[in-house]
Amino acid sequence: MFLPATFEAAPTAEERLSTTKQSGAPAGEMGNAIVGFLGSIPLFAQIAPTEAMDVLRLLRKVHLFDGEVLFRHGDAPGGMWILGEGCEVTVELANPAGKGVRVATLHGGQTVGEMALVDDSPRSATAIAVRGGLAYQIDSGDFQVMRERFHPAAFKMLRWLATDGARRLRLLSSRIAPSAGQDLVATAGDLFSDGAKIAPEDFKALPHFEGMPATVLLALSQKFREKSFPAGTVLFRQGERGDGIYLLVEGSLELDRGGQVIAKLGAGSLLGLVSSVDGGPRSADGVAKTPVRLWRLDRDGFEWLFNAGNRFAYRIVDTVAQQMVSRLRQLNAVLLMQCSDLPFDSEPEGAAASAAGALAQAESDVELDVALDEAFSF
Repeated sequence: MFLPATFEAAPTAEERLSTTKQSGAPAGEMGNAIVGFLGSIPLFAQIAPTEAMDVLRLLRKVHLFDGEVLFRHGDAPGGMWILGEGCEVTVELANPAGKGVRVATLHGGQTVGEMALVDDSPRSATAIAVRGGLAYQIDSGDFQVMRERFHPAAFKMLRWLATDGARRLRLLSSRIAPSAGQDLVATAGDLFSDGAKIAPEDFKALPHFEGMPATVLLALSQKFREKSFPAGTVLFRQGERGDGIYLLVEGSLELDRGGQVIAKLGAGSLLGLVSSVDGGPRSADGVAKTPVRLWRLDRDGFEWLFNAGNRFAYRIVDTVAQQMVSRLRQLNAVLLMQCSDLPFDSEPEGAAASAAGALAQAESDVELDVALDEAFSF
């Protein structure tokens, strides 16, 4: 998985942060090795050849030593590591008694500490190199510069992190509430088949779109559609494939899971974010409790905007990534409160329910106005 010996990652911060311009695809045999190296790491799987050099400028080659502590629970976020061949790192959580509980063992080609790229929260675990070796490190501050410049590679990495976090929550969730309808086509696509177009200026009145350039709003107006529905309309069902992102412009609706109301949403709420980003099934039913007016961005439209570098699509990915990291941190805390010792490859009773609630909350609303005790009720 390592680059040829003739390649050295840029040693200075100035060179690592040279991302204001696309550098073009690396050429020749060395270029093929660089692209192949990045493609072998899941976090970089969607990076285009033209973005490869900008990503490599973030990497610093380091040597991990046996027994080295990469970070401890509560430390300030400092970055992430890509483990080289032969490396082995254990990840431990601290239970209420202060005992370290191993929850993962990571090997060559895997990443550790990547949540630090998403948010600015203290470390939620401790990582120790059981077996050392060469690795690559990305500083979270360097990544933030790329993120602030809306570099496509930064948001492709964030999307992978968001998708992986959702996968982990869905895996736990499915153990208590398997969704038999996962392969169904979402009914909302038919409901919006005759939706009306939205003018670019209509976006300016809504807080989610404040400050966006006119070109961004013009692109959004070509992809969003508007429609009104009477009270009682089922907009989508749990287990259906996510068909898009919804903005509730007027009225109120509820998200129901297994007969339990997990969220009540009012005007201004965005929902359906997670399934649009990761392509997974809906985690709850969406039911109009009053007459509602909705704007919808279907999933094909979202993909088009994301691939075109639209800043709204990037904001959605960024938001979902932060939600997933937040939910995983909260879930870790819930799990450790439930048990004195966490089995290495299993979850204690109640973990799946906690994950289900966490995922459903993350689906619900950019504003995160659903209380955490509702999200984790089981």
